[in-house]
Amino acid sequence: MKLPGGNRVLPIAALTLIVVVFYATAAGHFSYTPDDTYIYLRFAKNVVAGEGMSFNPGRPVYGFTGPLWMFVIAGGIAGSVDPLLAAKVVDLLCASLALLVLFFLAYELARDTIAALAATACFSFDGWFLRWTGTGMESSLAVLLVLGVFLAVVRNRYLYAVVLLAFLAMTRPEAVLLLPFVLADLVMNSRNRKYALNKAAALLLGFGALMLPWVLAASRAFGSCWPNTASAKSGFLSPGQDIPASLRTIGGMLGATEAVALALIIFGAAALIFRLRHRGEREDEASMELFFLRRQTVLCGGWCITLAAFYVVSDMNVVTRYLLLIIPIIVALGFSLGSWALYRSRLARYRPALLLILMLAAIGGNEAVYRGNILPGIRRFEAGMETSLIPIAEWFRGNVSPGTAVVAADIGAIGYIGNVDVWDPAGLITPEALPLLRGGRRPYDIVREKLYERYIRAAYVVDRAEEPARLKDDSLLVPVMTKTFEGMSLAKNETYYYTVYRVRNAEPPAQSGGKKP
Repeated sequence: MKLPGGNRVLPIAALTLIVVVFYATAAGHFSYTPDDTYIYLRFAKNVVAGEGMSFNPGRPVYGFTGPLWMFVIAGGIAGSVDPLLAAKVVDLLCASLALLVLFFLAYELARDTIAALAATACFSFDGWFLRWTGTGMESSLAVLLVLGVFLAVVRNRYLYAVVLLAFLAMTRPEAVLLLPFVLADLVMNSRNRKYALNKAAALLLGFGALMLPWVLAASRAFGSCWPNTASAKSGFLSPGQDIPASLRTIGGMLGATEAVALALIIFGAAALIFRLRHRGEREDEASMELFFLRRQTVLCGGWCITLAAFYVVSDMNVVTRYLLLIIPIIVALGFSLGSWALYRSRLARYRPALLLILMLAAIGGNEAVYRGNILPGIRRFEAGMETSLIPIAEWFRGNVSPGTAVVAADIGAIGYIGNVDVWDPAGLITPEALPLLRGGRRPYDIVREKLYERYIRAAYVVDRAEEPARLKDDSLLVPVMTKTFEGMSLAKNETYYYTVYRVRNAEPPAQSGGKKP
């Protein structure tokens, strides 16, 4: 991709500085590893070992969100690379590349280097983007791909857009909702409607052909092409759904880091509506400009609204990494519309300075959120993993036979490091738990009532609670150890206790040389 404009020293120097500062900041919490990362590692390890796409060897289940990311990690394992290190390094590289793609997308939208650099700099300091970069999760790859799709669309490279979208859907399945916007943009952007409709149909078939191998493979292996993780974390129009609460959650997440970009979108959209209503009949050049602005607003704004609405309607338990599919689009659209509106206003001569001020305001707000809330939460979480789940997993690895059946709701580290089979009352890798959850039972209820006994003969139970050993009065459960996890949530500095129980008369022979708890 060529850099815009005649003087390329500024964008090259600025982009280099942006990426270097971002990389150094994100690498500062390189040791932060969510439990979900270990889920990917476990699946990838079993794929390479010939056990199929399974968390528990030999029992396939669609318990991961992004098959493309899982296969990337599996490729690292097959190449004898440390899987956790490989996942984190590729994650960081994808995030850094995403910043470069965002710059080109923002330039295509704004047609202004200053606005594009401001958008890129703002996103490089985005608190949620920084939080998930380097964790070994699929988030950075998803950001890179969604930006690639939008860049291809605004450059009228619809075939490339559809190919990238297929990869994106293999990373975040809800991204299939972007396909209608890609095809609608093609039709909107074409003077020959019949040709555009035929091409849209061909692209739709091409997208289906790209997705078909995975759909068939998933249907054959799992009986479904929809991730079990999505089913476990959503409840379409469930009785307990609270739409206002979901809106407040998503609004709070976006408002904490994207206030400036959202304000620019509102300002720019208002100016665009005013201009569209008062344009002259013979403003040919202006009409083309307004058409492009309207087109990008429909494409970018429509996607952001649609995805947020999907999360609300599906009653999804939204975490901030899900919103990274729309956050960079919000930033790019905000600085594009804001730059145009400023250029057309009485403040035109001050536009570069105002964009710089807005950029600094956005960066300052994100730095306050990141340094004041996110980074301390990351540090607490790291410490909590090191004092609870990882020691428990290491104890399992050293004291029980591989494949021992364990009931646990936090499955990643216990399954991957502990090398045990896990039955999950939260339903991520155990579809049989979903009807129980849909019926109103919580994971704790499933454990307390021993409903898992219908499906598995467990040797151990790992219970998470706000008090230690809350199941100690159960005569069939013998407490083995309790570990403390402080700071599990960013929002609240809560303390949880993980207690390991041995199920009487169910423990398999212990390994030799085991460690004491």
